[in-house]
Amino acid sequence: MSGNQILIPQKADFHMHTVFCDGKNTAEEMVLKGIALGLEVMGFSVHSPHPMKFGWCIPHDKTEAYRAEIHRLRDQYADKIRIYCGIEQDYHSGLPEEGYDYVIGSVHVVTHNETAHTDVDHSANVAWNGINTYFDGDPYAYAEAYYALVADVVRQTNADLIGHFDLITKFQDRGLAFDPENPRYIAAWKRAADQLLQTGKP
Repeated sequence: MSGNQILIPQKADFHMHTVFCDGKNTAEEMVLKGIALGLEVMGFSVHSPHPMKFGWCIPHDKTEAYRAEIHRLRDQYADKIRIYCGIEQDYHSGLPEEGYDYVIGSVHVVTHNETAHTDVDHSANVAWNGINTYFDGDPYAYAEAYYALVADVVRQTNADLIGHFDLITKFQDRGLAFDPENPRYIAAWKRAADQLLQTGKP
C-alpha cells in the first residue's frame, strides 16, 4: 500500500478511472488501449468510497471486486505491461484501507459544515452556487478554502502522489474564471505548493 517506492517511467499513467467509479470504460478495455499506445505502466486509481456517497465514487462493497479485477489483469497481461492497483483518496474520505499499491491524494469537495459542501469537480454552475452560498460571492475566498485543503492532502490521506493540484480551474472556459494574477489567488496556491513540496511527494 502507501509507502511503496514506485519507479515512474516516461510512458506511464497512474491516474485512470474505470466503470468501477466514474470512468467510461472497463479496466480491460483500458489495458488493451494502453498496450496499443505503447504504455509501459498503467496505474488504476478508483475514486475512494466517500461518506457523502457521491455517484463518482466506488461504493465500499465494490472495492474488493475492483482490486480482484485489477490483479487479474496485472497477471494476464504481465508480459506486455506493468499494472498497479491504486486508489484516489478524497480528502474527506479518511485513510484508505489496505490492499492498494499506491494512493493519490486529492480534493474534490470543499465542505462548510457536516451537511453542506461544494463539489469542486461537478460543473461551473455547482461551483458558482457554492461560492455565492458559502463565500458571499467571492471566488478567491473559495480558492483559499480549496487550497488550504490541498496543502494538507498528503497528511490527511497518507498519499504517495498528489492529484490535480489546481482542480478548481477546471471550468475556466465555462464561466468560472480566476484571474491567475490576482494576489489572493497566487498566495493561496503558493501556500499549498510550499507545504506540499516539503512532503517530497510527486
